[in-house]
Amino acid sequence: MPKSGKKSRRRIAASVTSAVLGARIRLDALADGNVVARFAGHSVGLGKFSAAATGRLHHLRAGLPLTSFAGSRAADREIDVLVRRLARTGLLEYRLASARSRKDQVIIEPQLPDYWPRPSKLGNADVIGLSRFAYLRRRGREMVLESPLAGALFRICDPKIAAALAVLSTPQRISKFRRAPGFPGIELLALLLDCDILFKLETEDVENLRSSEGGDDLIVWDFHDLLFHARSIERHERQVGRLVRDLPGERRQMGLVPDMHRGENRGRLHLFDRARRAGPVGVDDGKQTGLVQGRNERRPLGVGHKQDRARLGHRKL
Repeated sequence: MPKSGKKSRRRIAASVTSAVLGARIRLDALADGNVVARFAGHSVGLGKFSAAATGRLHHLRAGLPLTSFAGSRAADREIDVLVRRLARTGLLEYRLASARSRKDQVIIEPQLPDYWPRPSKLGNADVIGLSRFAYLRRRGREMVLESPLAGALFRICDPKIAAALAVLSTPQRISKFRRAPGFPGIELLALLLDCDILFKLETEDVENLRSSEGGDDLIVWDFHDLLFHARSIERHERQVGRLVRDLPGERRQMGLVPDMHRGENRGRLHLFDRARRAGPVGVDDGKQTGLVQGRNERRPLGVGHKQDRARLGHRKL
């Protein structure tokens, strides 16, 4: 039988994003319908729910697909409320797994309390590249991918993903990248794009990568400067630790957070603070303050940038 002249197109199994309860978290549904999260000797009330909703709580241990409660039924809406409350309290992670083999590709660990997986739109004509602020490191026996700009870190479960993402150090068009060995799937790329670990370009031109990523707002920042800045303001931290610390009576006992970091903007990325503390207390001849202010003035905040004022937590101290 003669072979067809058409080329067979390699199909890649779709991936599913699921909400997963933290390993040390337990959910209890009380007789009156109230749901309580218990961990480390503490408990947090999550509200009252129907029997239909509480009957699905056990799925959060293995993973509850986000699409499974996106419907309009009353039980779906209740589960959506419950899962988002768990997310805001830092008790959830997210797993991206193959829909066919159910094998995990990555585990997504939120680093900000308002993180929620929101895949960005990607088409075959789009050109994407790896952010110069993204980095892969070893954490114990795990490999994690993160960025000071990202709202979450990605725990790599399949080493082939790390190799595939390394290809994006040179910008690739999606249509071409799909044909590359070990293509990680459009779902993962869309999530990484949402976290600014990847970014879009107009063309595959590698000459102007720095200016293409974030424009004038980020062009003046070097990797180590931005990473140190994000860590120094404690923007990224384990969310369960944040919750335990903020429980009544825990903050002083644990001694983790000084008063100067409290407030609604704590943990957000302040790239452009105008006046920082200069030098040791009581020592300021005016030169240090001038240098700090001058440095910040050379790093203006663009209103039109994707990381807007609300997300970066721009404020004056």
